Amino acid sequence: MGDKVSTTLLCPNQLRAYGLLGDDVPMHLAPKSRPSSHSIICQEENFTIPSFLNGVFSYFPSRTPTVKELETCKRIHLMDEQD
Repeated sequence: MGDKVSTTLLCPNQLRAYGLLGDDVPMHLAPKSRPSSHSIICQEENFTIPSFLNGVFSYFPSRTPTVKELETCKRIHLMDEQD
């Protein structure tokens, strides 16, 4: 998205439908019997993206990858390309 988009919204249900775990409950609001990781979890790849809070909105910092990162880093898809 380059520098043109400063914010991207991800729907937790879209993540779940794609097979990822979207744990959108902030840790301090989770019951002790069901702790929260407040993150996006890709169990298949053993990969976790931690979430943070900005007011009531969960987010994770992101940026445009470098050319080297695009060539060398593993890609994790967060949603299906289909509608």
